[in-house]
Amino acid sequence: MSKLRITVGPEMIRPSWDWVGFDMSRELSKYYNINIFPLEALKSPESDLMLVIKTKPRPRFLQSAIAQKKKIIYCPIDNYQKISDVEKDRRFLAECHAILVHCERLIPVFKPYCPIVEYVEHHNRFGLSEVSDYRSEGYAVWVGSLQYLPLVVDYLQKHPLGMQIKFVVNYPLVFRGKLADALPIPDSHEVIHWTPRNQRDVMAGAKAAFDLKGQDFNQMHKAPVKAQKFIASGIPFAINAESYSAEYFLNQGFKLPTLDEREYWLSRDYWAKTQSIVEGLRTKLTLESVGLVYKHIVDRVLRMP
Repeated sequence: MSKLRITVGPEMIRPSWDWVGFDMSRELSKYYNINIFPLEALKSPESDLMLVIKTKPRPRFLQSAIAQKKKIIYCPIDNYQKISDVEKDRRFLAECHAILVHCERLIPVFKPYCPIVEYVEHHNRFGLSEVSDYRSEGYAVWVGSLQYLPLVVDYLQKHPLGMQIKFVVNYPLVFRGKLADALPIPDSHEVIHWTPRNQRDVMAGAKAAFDLKGQDFNQMHKAPVKAQKFIASGIPFAINAESYSAEYFLNQGFKLPTLDEREYWLSRDYWAKTQSIVEGLRTKLTLESVGLVYKHIVDRVLRMP
């Protein structure tokens, strides 16, 4: 029996495509024939289903897919900056047979537009291969985008952690050497250009990790991937309580400390509690496990009339 055909895209140079688009295409190729399309494509190839990753295809491409009566699954990831942006996209969302979100807070946001809205995980692409041991001394690490660094630096000015911090940031190389001038980052801290290798090396030597989420719609609906990455690596992690990451782990019976709870966050007791959930988290977040969730949803949509 021949495999069913799935079109996946649009392929773009961005982390969300590498992490979700490419990796999930590779995993789903075990079960289906996969055809990847670029953003500039104008006509949808023949297939049974189209999986759209973050960015909508060009209107002409989308119209051809709809004309073929193709099933459509959309993974918006963190594409929407405001809830009004979701409303503006209502016509496209209504054409989707399923929407897969990486934050459960988004389920009621998309439900008015699509009959199937399901939560799916990011697989643990950037977790350490070996779980870290407890460190009584050392530095804390923050990993994130350049646009969020000012929020973090401002917080740390008002609430110093009393330890070295290594910021691993995906800034353009033209900014090298200019970040410390633009932001009041103490000389004792270090700003490191993000690459998979740099991130891995910094994580491997970290005593602890943390994040801060802002109050806007996009930040409050971010996937819990940073928390998962650090905790699955055995690195004690703290974040503000109103973040989705805190809610995600609390729903699983595990409370993440805030940065105000510094003594507990950096304690051996919290590290030991982190170890108790590492194995289950690492198993749940393998590419194979997440791929099976996608397969289940794809098969469900393919059975729809």
